[in-house]
Amino acid sequence: MMTITVTEFKAKCLAYLDQLSRSGETITVTRRGHPLATVLPATASPEHEEKHWLKLRGKAVIHADIIAPVLPDSGYRVLRKRRHG
Repeated sequence: MMTITVTEFKAKCLAYLDQLSRSGETITVTRRGHPLATVLPATASPEHEEKHWLKLRGKAVIHADIIAPVLPDSGYRVLRKRRHG
């Protein structure tokens, strides 16, 4: 992550954006030492992540009943005894 002042960012904005797109690095812009903004590469944006996630749609395979209990009732009693026991 790179940290620069708002004055520096204003003066060299396009150069920083080019660098950001090449490196994928995040830039934090500060004013008087306090973070003012964070500039992320477009590939790190929430919209991009959402689209990437949607590519996985339909890829999962369910092999068993996802609603039924994993253990029989007796198994839960054994686990409860161990936990509180």
